[in-house]
Amino acid sequence: MERRSFLKGLAGVTATGVVSTALPFKIVSAKPADHNKNEQGAEPDHLAFDKTGWGACTVDCGSRCPLQIHVKDGRIKFVETDNTTDDDEEFEVTTQVRACVRGRSTRFRVNNPNRLKYPLKRIGKRGEGKFKRITWEEAFKEIADNMKKVKEKYGNEAFYLGYGTGTLGGTMSKSWPADASVFARLMNLFGGFTDKYGDYSCGDLYGASDIVFGGGWADSSDISEIANSDLFVSFGENIVETRMSGGGHNYYFTKALEKNNTKFISVDPRYSDTTVNKAQQWIALRPGTDASLIAGMIHVMITEKLHNQAFLDKYCLGFDEHTLPKSAPANSSYHAYIMGKGADGIEKTPEWASKICGVSPKVITAFARELASAKNPYICQGWSVSRHSNGEENSRAIMLLAAVLGSMGRRGTSTGARTNASGSYPVEGFPVGTNPVKQSISFYTWVDAITRWNEMTALTDGVQGAEKLKAPIKFLWHYGSNPVNQHGDANHTAKVLQDESLVEFIVDVNITGSSSVKYADIVLPDATHHEQMDIAQQGQSSGMNYVIMANEAVKPLWDTKTAYDMATGIAKELGLEKEFTEGKTQKDWVESLWKSTMVNAKKAGLNPPTFEEMQKKGIHKDSVKAPHKIAYKAFINNPRKNKLSTPSGKIEIYSLLAEKLNKKLTFKNGESISVLPIHVNRFDNYNPDDATMKDFPLQMLSVHAKSHVRSTYYEIDAIREVNPQGLWINPIDAKSRGIQHGEKVHVYNKRGKIEITAKVTTRVRPGVLYCDDGATYNPDSSGVDKGGCMNTLTSNQATVHMKANGQHSNLVQVEKV
Repeated sequence: MERRSFLKGLAGVTATGVVSTALPFKIVSAKPADHNKNEQGAEPDHLAFDKTGWGACTVDCGSRCPLQIHVKDGRIKFVETDNTTDDDEEFEVTTQVRACVRGRSTRFRVNNPNRLKYPLKRIGKRGEGKFKRITWEEAFKEIADNMKKVKEKYGNEAFYLGYGTGTLGGTMSKSWPADASVFARLMNLFGGFTDKYGDYSCGDLYGASDIVFGGGWADSSDISEIANSDLFVSFGENIVETRMSGGGHNYYFTKALEKNNTKFISVDPRYSDTTVNKAQQWIALRPGTDASLIAGMIHVMITEKLHNQAFLDKYCLGFDEHTLPKSAPANSSYHAYIMGKGADGIEKTPEWASKICGVSPKVITAFARELASAKNPYICQGWSVSRHSNGEENSRAIMLLAAVLGSMGRRGTSTGARTNASGSYPVEGFPVGTNPVKQSISFYTWVDAITRWNEMTALTDGVQGAEKLKAPIKFLWHYGSNPVNQHGDANHTAKVLQDESLVEFIVDVNITGSSSVKYADIVLPDATHHEQMDIAQQGQSSGMNYVIMANEAVKPLWDTKTAYDMATGIAKELGLEKEFTEGKTQKDWVESLWKSTMVNAKKAGLNPPTFEEMQKKGIHKDSVKAPHKIAYKAFINNPRKNKLSTPSGKIEIYSLLAEKLNKKLTFKNGESISVLPIHVNRFDNYNPDDATMKDFPLQMLSVHAKSHVRSTYYEIDAIREVNPQGLWINPIDAKSRGIQHGEKVHVYNKRGKIEITAKVTTRVRPGVLYCDDGATYNPDSSGVDKGGCMNTLTSNQATVHMKANGQHSNLVQVEKV
């Protein structure tokens, strides 16, 4: 609904009428809407403000940017970003942390007509979106009563804090990780909850990192080390769009490339803004085929003796037969796999690789030679690589490429993992206590834990802390979350949440009405970061240590509350208020946490300001520069003294962990964890021999948008108009289907169908479709999602090892409407 139509309709609403909002549901209001004027006109006079406060953009982009909030008559009228210092020559001490267009548009979010303004209670069936306004006291009592009911009937294992990154980076206002939020403290005092591990961004990358380097997460060199590299190679990393602000990687990435005039080769199915603006070469492979491309490259390196044999012998396990563990069978090394002596008997030549990845043998050969000739190549990957059904193998292959060249442990190099930033500030976290419930599940199996919980075990579904689940999920907390939009197979997720016999109570805490809100029983309107006091932790910059303090630029609008005040109200109803608050308001907690932060900072050799000084400054950039990180330097310098935490203590190309897990775990359909980083075909991947591709021959992926982060900021029409939702399709694919640029099309598979506008462009390779993530799930009466939500089409099937999301493995067909 357009803004003018919304306001026009609002004027005619009666006290008992139904208010039709821009949300995909209706709200029954007990009173007429009151003081929501939501001026979004011309910028006001800079000198006419009553107050200037500080806040931060706390969304899941990986950045963290300060915002100067200019207020007039209790409303945000103008937003500026950081201009407190000039950029220094090294761009790592006093650099301006400038917000991007999303953060600068924050007043449209705070003053938005789609803001949730009052506590709401469902009065229709779940999914109908029929609610009535209730008081906070009524909401707290309703939630507390249902908590007691579920606990008595099923135990605390039936509670689940859903995954949500809608408000991220704060200390008090923090939806991610959920087990560090104020609601986690409340639930721990109440007896605990079923926790989760992993995340939607890089679930399989955790598994890949643990297999190759150990420790659960692969280290990587600072992004500023690109300045010391002569060749930067990126697999699917789109820094310019995903972390485009001064509080993210983009600024440091740009400066590092410029400093040494480093050549950049981008390997990506899409000609992203990063590739357009920064790269000298684009290698457009098919999605999910990285391991085959790398196999073809390593074949060239082996046959032309371009690989670093000394490095492989000293630091790695299983590249050659003579470095295999005793438990491994003959001809199970990676070298044997490449040269056709492995189990499949196929030599992995560039010609073999080309048939899978779609890159010509000539380009594969030239790429291998150029990379091998570089003195200090910096190799990295974006998190999107791991979000395939075979993502773990692809991520491991990129790490392998760095090892084959011996390009790690020294200046200008990295490990093939995601780019890193060493700058951080030791902010004291909000104390949540200990969770008495020990069982946890993968983040991507929460719907399964509702529908087939009694089948889920440690051996089959990755349950941790228990041999099997003790109860189904019956009570869902959704804080800063939009699970229907984010999880695979949105139609199935919506169907499960609609069934009141499955989940007995759902609480949704949100700033804006998302597509998931209509499945809640109680909706609690959250205050934004600019309507409360909080400490915002640093994002992904480089060597600068900084921290931001929000000082409640405006009071919470309408009848919204902070998450802390909500949890306090519920705790009171449960008889836990004293234990929960410890007699402190949110401001008291922030002051206390800052004092602890000062102690932490001084121990780290930093120079923190006082609480009073920090309130005035808004952002503190410490004069002490963070040390440059060169990944695994200590291990490379002395591998015996500084062993890795893999079973062998080395970089594992042949994985002893995978070997062990394959003997221990139970897999479906004869699958297993690959002991080598090889190309494997798993569900919905590119595989011409798969019958699925006959009906659904196109691969479809989603990307993080410039105009919004997941579904956060999607409600702001001013920036959505600049970057409207659309389907990127290559002219070859469009022509064969009679599709013209700007026409409406249907994209569909066996899981669902979306309607979206075609963007015909050569910036995506043939056979591949792209759209932005975060669009509103909004199915019509026939089941066609008119909002164009990507996850209407993706699978909710978990991956083999980490039970993570393979949402980028997605086969579809497209046709004109």
